[in-house]
Amino acid sequence: MFASMNRTLALRDNAKQQLLKIKTIEGGMKYLNKVKAIEVWVKAEKKDAELQNIVAEQKIRTQRILGKLIKDGQEKGEIKTKTINAKKSSTAKGLDSIGITRKESSTFKTISDIPEDAFEKEISEKKWKNIRELTTAGMLRLSKEYQRQELINKDKESLKYKEKTKSIKNISDIQDTYSTIVIDPPWDWGDEKDVNQFGRAKPTYTTIPYNDLLKLPINKISKKNAHIYLWITNRSLPKGFDLLKTWGFRYITCLTWCKPSIGMGNYFRGSTEQILFGVKGSLPLKRKNAGTWFAANREKIHSEKPDDFFQLVESCSHSPYIELYARKKRNNWTSWGNI
Repeated sequence: MFASMNRTLALRDNAKQQLLKIKTIEGGMKYLNKVKAIEVWVKAEKKDAELQNIVAEQKIRTQRILGKLIKDGQEKGEIKTKTINAKKSSTAKGLDSIGITRKESSTFKTISDIPEDAFEKEISEKKWKNIRELTTAGMLRLSKEYQRQELINKDKESLKYKEKTKSIKNISDIQDTYSTIVIDPPWDWGDEKDVNQFGRAKPTYTTIPYNDLLKLPINKISKKNAHIYLWITNRSLPKGFDLLKTWGFRYITCLTWCKPSIGMGNYFRGSTEQILFGVKGSLPLKRKNAGTWFAANREKIHSEKPDDFFQLVESCSHSPYIELYARKKRNNWTSWGNI
């Protein structure tokens, strides 16, 4: 027993020493390839779990070191990036020349983004339970979850629902101001009981219950004659019609965003998203040749709507414009929400 413990400690100590020797990206990749070869061997030979554990941990730690080295090289202009300036590009080297693909680079950097305490905790918890849980894919999931939680925490601190109604021009005090309203409500999953919908990405912002959405002062902030564009999930269409009515708008038609690929869904995988168009009072469109669908690529930020949509709105509806629960600021628009 003691011999086995001493052997394990010796192996782990040697592994740490090997990591300390990694000073360059080239050296890191050379060592990573060596670790991968050993990983294949220990699995093929069905070596004991302790050895498999050490190799798996060593691979992840090497990937993390490589991620830090790549980011540091890109910041210094030693590694080419898409945004590198012409002056630096003459001397900078590409990662492909070192044998690192774009996907690998992204993986390494993502793992290196995990905070030190969270990374070490994950290693400590997983390596003594099940070696199969200590994987690169597991670390990528941890990084994604950490980033999502960071955004949620930031949102809770600065953009709580109760605070939103008192911020950005005190929206609750605005009256008869906007001719066009675009709103993308942060729907609460619990309203439709779809918490396990296949392929659904977890939101990175604070969600709001349907009953609270009904209380938004949309009728108050809009002019006597106004347009509204309400983004709605396919499952929540019935609620959308009730929201329009409660806010003082009558439903006119439905616009459809056709996406380039399929997304989530328990039954049919969604490849479209709907916008309910409503009118308050009487206000015609600025043009009469607008269709009811448009195709556009997805944006990078979760739930962010395509710029093509806003161009459509500006060509059809009248200013002043306001976007509620906006994901970014826009020229000629008042933005209120998660920005």
